[in-house]
Amino acid sequence: MYYLEPLALTTSTTSPKIRGIQQLLALDIPTIKLPFVTTRELFHEYYQNRQINSKAWSEFGHVFATIATNSSITLRHNAYESSNLELTFVAPNTLNIGSFDSFRRILESNCKLLASKVINPSKADVRFILQSYYKSIKCGSLSHDGKSIVIKAILGEHTRALQVEGISPDIYSAPASLAPFKLTRLGEHSHIFKVTRHGLKTIENRTVPLKAPILDNLQLKKLASWSRLIFKHYGPHSLFFAELTTGELIIQDLLTKKEEV
Repeated sequence: MYYLEPLALTTSTTSPKIRGIQQLLALDIPTIKLPFVTTRELFHEYYQNRQINSKAWSEFGHVFATIATNSSITLRHNAYESSNLELTFVAPNTLNIGSFDSFRRILESNCKLLASKVINPSKADVRFILQSYYKSIKCGSLSHDGKSIVIKAILGEHTRALQVEGISPDIYSAPASLAPFKLTRLGEHSHIFKVTRHGLKTIENRTVPLKAPILDNLQLKKLASWSRLIFKHYGPHSLFFAELTTGELIIQDLLTKKEEV
């Protein structure tokens, strides 16, 4: 392929999202399934011609059919241009794209939007990540600073809710050594957080016990084990995790300390 490549093999050097997933794959830590990433050529050609050519669409169609879970995928983006911070945040990520026609419209719209914000196209590095769409029932964040590990967990599908004012997650902490976790705060569990095309919404929790911790001991041990392995190879870091509806626990994103500053 020319316009798409497996994320594990991409040569992108400017994307913390891509680099974090590559690091997880290198350590054999469960993460998003079958991720692909666009090459630099896709956006550079779009910028010059203001369209995506038929060969690129053929590649996208093949990958869409390969990675779609229940005929649905997620499209994320990473856009970098030195001294142009606006480019990094201008295009949205889109979850649960259910048809290839919808995917085409969304990708073209994002390319058009990004192209309108580029200052120096020769210096811009714009990539799109294609991954299988999944639903989660629990999610959260973890930080490891070398001294301690702190985990925050909520019910629902998106860690974006952790940044919402008034949200009360479970908080667990442990020394960076092999000591067990302590539940330092039991969060408020009356609502489950869902992500829609129109933003974050809440629904009433009628399935998970209100007074029980969100994460069990096995999940805490898994997260701690993965975090300690990551620390051994990459140092201090933060990450986002999810428990899928299948019961599988995965790491969605990883940021090392170098990338956070």
